[in-house]
Amino acid sequence: MTKPETRLRKLLCDCIKRHKVLWFYYESRRGSFWRKVDPYILAINDNGKGNTFFTGYVDRSKEAQLKNNDDDQGHYLLKKIDMSQFKVLDETFHELKLDYHKIFGELPTIKIICRVTFQ
Repeated sequence: MTKPETRLRKLLCDCIKRHKVLWFYYESRRGSFWRKVDPYILAINDNGKGNTFFTGYVDRSKEAQLKNNDDDQGHYLLKKIDMSQFKVLDETFHELKLDYHKIFGELPTIKIICRVTFQ
């Protein structure tokens, strides 16, 4: 893992624990645009590649809605995030906006680094 990825990993765990909303630019095959995400899990894929990623609720922009008909869960590889296009917003989230089992259910294909909690 590179130094920027290590810093991002620490920052993401802090954001997940504090329920901070993220704003960042991300390029993928589904489109390249700004995302606004409530981060819920930071994990490592257990698929042999060992990619570190985070997942959470995506507040879909109009552009993203046109390009993606999936549910509102996004998955983002740390190695594809440019820290110069990444911001932690002052906004916080207070509830889980995805299916409970997608975040707290059995997730055998990933190794969890940190996960959101609600009290």
